[in-house]
Amino acid sequence: MKKYNKLQERVYDSKDLQFRAVEENGEKILEGYAALYNVRSKLLFNSFYEEIERGAFDEVLRSESLDVVLNFNHDNSLVMGRTTNGTLELRSDETGLFFRATLPDTSYANDVYELVKRGDIFQNSFAFMPAKNGYTQERLDDGSDLVTIKKVERLRDVSAVTFPAYAETQVSARDEDGVEPKVRLEVDEDALNAILDMAKELTTLVEQAITPPEEEPAPEDEPAPEEEPAPDEEENMSLNNIDKKKKFLKLK
Repeated sequence: MKKYNKLQERVYDSKDLQFRAVEENGEKILEGYAALYNVRSKLLFNSFYEEIERGAFDEVLRSESLDVVLNFNHDNSLVMGRTTNGTLELRSDETGLFFRATLPDTSYANDVYELVKRGDIFQNSFAFMPAKNGYTQERLDDGSDLVTIKKVERLRDVSAVTFPAYAETQVSARDEDGVEPKVRLEVDEDALNAILDMAKELTTLVEQAITPPEEEPAPEDEPAPEEEPAPDEEENMSLNNIDKKKKFLKLK
């Protein structure tokens, strides 16, 4: 079962809820639902489903330290609205977490507005962290788990996204028009690094086991010593030399 000790991201996709890009009084507005209450997610991580209980965002929205941005694909370099300056409004109603943003006159915000208005982008997402004891878990008949989020402790952003993970929310560019939840979780870097270290150690052990030890080079052969002539051979050589001298003297 996945521990909720990291920031979570969920994406919704629904044909029933409108994600709209709208012009009002010369300003471009983006609005829709970032999260839906009592809607079961797809099977997440092949192990559990998730639902958000009605009112789960109420307390965090009342926080004086609330600082949430609207961005594109959870990229904080593409901010299009913020609660702290009033360009992003959030509210919890019977349906879910609703947002409405007055977009800046920037190239990327205008691009997102046009993409939503044309229907290329129609999904919303949100990044959140449940309270420590703010969720329950129950086992379903199929052996999977159902996690119910009862209280959200931290809300970082709402986001217009290209691809999904839950299964039901939408955005609208109000001129006028109006997502399925997709999950994207931040990686636990400590656990990942520990796994990588173990993999490196295992690789080293395997290499040592299959690599034969290096053979030491054979010593070079020393030249064989010259054999000294046997004593009989020396005597025969001396006699031959004497005979040759005698013959030589007779010739003279």
